[in-house]
Amino acid sequence: MLRRGLPDLDWNILLQFDHTQPGWVSPESVPGKHFDSVRLAIPSRTQRHRKAAVHALWSPGTLDPKGKKIVFYGFRKLEDGWKFAARSKDLAER
Repeated sequence: MLRRGLPDLDWNILLQFDHTQPGWVSPESVPGKHFDSVRLAIPSRTQRHRKAAVHALWSPGTLDPKGKKIVFYGFRKLEDGWKFAARSKDLAER
Protein backbone atom coordinates (compact mmCIF):
# COMPACT_ATOMS: atom_id res chain seq x y z
CA MET A 1 0.00 0.00 0.00
CA LEU A 2 1.37 3.41 -0.94
CA ARG A 3 1.19 5.86 1.93
CA ARG A 4 0.94 9.55 1.23
CA GLY A 5 3.39 11.95 2.84
CA LEU A 6 6.49 11.28 4.86
CA PRO A 7 6.76 8.53 7.44
CA ASP A 8 6.37 9.51 11.08
CA LEU A 9 10.03 10.04 12.01
CA ASP A 10 11.98 12.20 14.43
CA TRP A 11 13.55 14.46 11.81
CA ASN A 12 13.98 15.07 8.12
CA ILE A 13 15.99 17.33 5.86
CA LEU A 14 15.07 19.45 2.84
CA LEU A 15 17.73 19.90 0.16
CA GLN A 16 17.77 22.17 -2.88
CA PHE A 17 19.89 21.67 -5.98
CA ASP A 18 22.42 24.49 -6.39
CA HIS A 19 23.40 24.90 -10.05
CA THR A 20 26.37 27.14 -9.14
CA GLN A 21 28.26 24.43 -7.21
CA PRO A 22 26.72 21.98 -8.58
CA GLY A 23 25.33 20.00 -5.72
CA TRP A 24 22.67 19.76 -3.05
CA VAL A 25 22.48 22.37 -0.27
CA SER A 26 20.16 22.97 2.66
CA PRO A 27 18.30 26.22 1.86
CA GLU A 28 18.28 28.98 4.50
CA SER A 29 14.51 29.34 4.07
CA VAL A 30 11.89 27.17 2.44
CA PRO A 31 11.83 28.04 -1.27
CA GLY A 32 8.64 28.57 -3.28
CA LYS A 33 6.53 25.80 -4.74
CA HIS A 34 8.58 25.14 -7.87
CA PHE A 35 12.19 24.24 -7.15
CA ASP A 36 14.39 21.19 -7.63
CA SER A 37 14.44 19.41 -4.30
CA VAL A 38 14.65 16.10 -2.53
CA ARG A 39 13.22 15.59 0.94
CA LEU A 40 14.87 12.80 2.95
CA ALA A 41 13.44 11.09 6.00
CA ILE A 42 15.94 9.02 7.96
CA PRO A 43 14.78 6.78 10.84
CA SER A 44 16.05 7.90 14.25
CA ARG A 45 16.98 4.31 15.15
CA THR A 46 19.51 4.21 12.31
CA GLN A 47 22.48 4.76 14.64
CA ARG A 48 21.65 1.62 16.66
CA HIS A 49 20.97 -0.74 13.76
CA ARG A 50 23.00 -2.27 10.96
CA LYS A 51 20.37 -1.51 8.28
CA ALA A 52 18.49 1.65 7.36
CA ALA A 53 15.79 2.57 4.87
CA VAL A 54 15.77 6.22 3.79
CA HIS A 55 12.53 7.67 2.36
CA ALA A 56 13.14 10.22 -0.43
CA LEU A 57 10.52 12.48 -1.99
CA TRP A 58 11.86 13.93 -5.26
CA SER A 59 10.17 17.05 -6.66
CA PRO A 60 8.92 17.27 -10.26
CA GLY A 61 11.81 18.00 -12.60
CA THR A 62 14.38 15.90 -10.73
CA LEU A 63 13.71 12.20 -11.44
CA ASP A 64 10.59 12.78 -13.53
CA PRO A 65 9.77 16.00 -15.37
CA LYS A 66 6.02 15.65 -14.75
CA GLY A 67 5.53 14.51 -11.17
CA LYS A 68 6.87 13.77 -7.71
CA LYS A 69 8.63 10.46 -7.09
CA ILE A 70 9.01 8.49 -3.88
CA VAL A 71 12.09 6.28 -3.68
CA PHE A 72 13.36 4.16 -0.78
CA TYR A 73 17.12 3.69 -0.41
CA GLY A 74 18.59 0.86 1.66
CA PHE A 75 21.92 1.12 3.47
CA ARG A 76 24.03 -1.34 5.50
CA LYS A 77 26.32 -0.34 8.33
CA LEU A 78 29.81 -1.80 7.90
CA GLU A 79 32.93 -1.45 10.01
CA ASP A 80 34.15 1.52 7.93
CA GLY A 81 30.75 3.29 7.62
CA TRP A 82 27.47 3.10 5.73
CA LYS A 83 27.23 1.45 2.30
CA PHE A 84 24.43 1.89 -0.24
CA ALA A 85 22.71 -1.50 -0.65
CA ALA A 86 19.44 -1.14 -2.56
CA ARG A 87 16.95 1.19 -4.20
CA SER A 88 13.22 0.70 -4.70
CA LYS A 89 11.59 1.30 -8.04
CA ASP A 90 10.33 4.86 -8.45
CA LEU A 91 6.85 5.15 -6.98
CA ALA A 92 4.57 7.79 -8.47
CA GLU A 93 3.05 10.29 -6.03
CA ARG A 94 -0.72 10.23 -6.51
